[in-house]
Amino acid sequence: RDGELWFITKAGSPKAGEIATNQVVNVTYADAKSGRYVALSGVGRLLRDPEKVLELWNGKYKAWFPQGKNDPDLAILQVSVRRAEYWDSATGKMVPLGQSAPAEPAAAPAGGESTGAGAQG
Repeated sequence: RDGELWFITKAGSPKAGEIATNQVVNVTYADAKSGRYVALSGVGRLLRDPEKVLELWNGKYKAWFPQGKNDPDLAILQVSVRRAEYWDSATGKMVPLGQSAPAEPAAAPAGGESTGAGAQG
């Protein structure tokens, strides 16, 4: 379904315990080289879904799950995204996904200086 992210994770991880008590999650993506930064928030839940595991499984995961797709610590983290924002480097602001960035002023004031913005820490 659209608006959902899926991750393979460890059922015994700290994040799994945190989600059991508070399902509000944040997911971030950063690619400093290209200047792409995305922040997502939503509701997370841990699932034991063998069909989804088959869909998501990649052999590289065997490094974390030695028993493969049947590893007893393997779980699926489903995140239903409620809000998405991206960093607009032209304005130096986070912009809700699906909306345009605010328009830039036509011209900087005489003697004014343009400021750049850094990535969120």
